[in-house]
Order: sequence, then structure tokens, then C-alpha cells
Amino acid sequence: MILEFFPEAFFESPWMIPEESIFACDLVVNPIYQGSELGFELASYALRFAEESGAPGVYAQIMNRTPIRKICEQLEFRPLLRLGPAYKNGEAMLYVGCQLRK
Repeated sequence: MILEFFPEAFFESPWMIPEESIFACDLVVNPIYQGSELGFELASYALRFAEESGAPGVYAQIMNRTPIRKICEQLEFRPLLRLGPAYKNGEAMLYVGCQLRK
């Protein structure tokens, strides 16, 4: 089991996430549309919606090596915690966060 905290994260601990934050889950794009920027556009829209709603941050749990990881990096999500193996295929789980209010 691997447990890795990222010291450059914007909270003292990944468990100290503000209560009003949004936890995103299950952004899925039909394989026909993958690679068309649809996933990026959906994630961007969700981030704007969260910010306009006054959420201090958005957090997600993703598989460590998947296309959504690139989208999260483009949208300035930071890794908070890696835990693995977490999935049947041995892949690690990565918790990421994007701080909307400083």
C-alpha cells in the first residue's frame, strides 16, 4: 500500500477540505467523443459553475493514469493524496483539488 501526501498542496492536510466545497465524481465521455475536448469543456463548465456558486474549492478522486488527469492539470487541480493500489488493475487513486477562493 502506498500513501503519499503532497506538501505543496494548499491545505495543511488533504483531510482539511472546507465544508462548502464540491466533490466532483463520474465525469464520463462516450468513447465516440473522447479526444474531442468535450471532457475538458464539461470539466471547465463545472468549475465555473462551482465558482459562481461560491464554493471555495472543487475536489475529485481520479485514477492516477487516465486522460482525466491531463484535464485536471490543465484546469489547475493539484494533487493532494495518492493511495494505491486502490483498483482491481493495481492502479493508484489520486485525490486532486482546485482552490477557487484564496
